[in-house]
Amino acid sequence: SELKKLVPSGVVELTFHDEPQRAAAARVLEPDYQVATADGLTLSVATNNSIEQLAQLFTHLRDAQIEPGDFSQRLPTLDDVFLKITGSEQRVHS
Repeated sequence: SELKKLVPSGVVELTFHDEPQRAAAARVLEPDYQVATADGLTLSVATNNSIEQLAQLFTHLRDAQIEPGDFSQRLPTLDDVFLKITGSEQRVHS
């Protein structure tokens, strides 16, 4: 519990239909969010779990005309904590 306080309080996972959409979403979101590639066509976006921040995230995507095929929200895992502590986050550079 103490270690989980070191990472953002939530993660939104966005899955896209293809690589160009995933890359475009990463470019749109990276200036304002901590974004990492979860796997293939999925981005993990760190959030503070506030409604305002979640709404802004989806507004950024809508304004860029990018629509994820699927999304989910989850709490940080011990893997997230480990990556934060070790600085080993895989940043998306597209």
